[in-house]
Amino acid sequence: MQNKEPESSQSTPLLPMLSFEDAAAAIRWYELVLGARETARLTSPDGKIGYCELWIGQATLSVADLWPELNHTPRELGGTPVVLNLQVENVDEVFARALEQGAKEILPVDDRFYGDRSGRIEDPFGYIWILSRRIEEVAMAEMQRRFNEMSGGE
Repeated sequence: MQNKEPESSQSTPLLPMLSFEDAAAAIRWYELVLGARETARLTSPDGKIGYCELWIGQATLSVADLWPELNHTPRELGGTPVVLNLQVENVDEVFARALEQGAKEILPVDDRFYGDRSGRIEDPFGYIWILSRRIEEVAMAEMQRRFNEMSGGE
C-alpha cells in the first residue's frame, strides 16, 4: 500500500472534524502521540482555530476550536459517541506514549479475535481512540465463529 498524502481534503470522501476548547493543545498532543502532521490551518484574527487538517497515518482529520453556534466538544456533551480506530505501526509503543501524555486507558492492548492487536484510550480532550495493528487476516466466517465462542454462543 502506497503511503501517499492527499493533496487536500477536497480529495477525501469523508473528513471527520473534531472540536476542542483548545485546538492548539490537541494538535500538539496528536503530533506528539500519534505522529500527526499539520497540512492546513485557518485562524481567526483573535487566534481561534477555525479549521486545521492533520495527516495521521493514511488518514486526514480536521480539528477546530469550539464555536458554540457550530460545534460541541465531548466534555460539553458528557462524552462522545464516536470512536476513532487508527492503525499504527507499533501499537504497544503508541499506546504507552498516549498514557504517558495523559490519555486514560479504557481497554489494554491485547490480541483480539478479529485479527488486530489493539487497545482503547480516551485522549485528554474526551475523544475515544482504538489504537490497533493488524496481526492476522481473519475470514468473516472465522471471525463470527470466534465472536460466538467469546460471547458464550454456539
